Amino acid sequence: MSAHTTNEINKIKKQIEIEHNHKVILIKILKADKNEKNKINSNIYCINKVNEVVWVVSAPPGSQEEDPFTYITRLEDGFIWAKRFFGKEYKINPSTGVAVLLGWNK
Repeated sequence: MSAHTTNEINKIKKQIEIEHNHKVILIKILKADKNEKNKINSNIYCINKVNEVVWVVSAPPGSQEEDPFTYITRLEDGFIWAKRFFGKEYKINPSTGVAVLLGWNK
């Protein structure tokens, strides 16, 4: 997969180090990004040590057309917990990027 640009790396809101020298990163969505709808709702990536994308989160859609992820943290079992702007919560497999909907909380 392609490497992240310097501009995208500068938008990292949070990063979590995982195995194999990879990082799960949450990209901050800016108003200027709104022209790229596919990136708005998939703003969690796993990158390797040279900033190449290993995976992009694969999650069920949010409750709105534009519903970016706003927070990530690591769970005790090694999975990643993520929350979207409009309240849906997910558990993400750090090896694959596949997310499972856990529920809703606002």
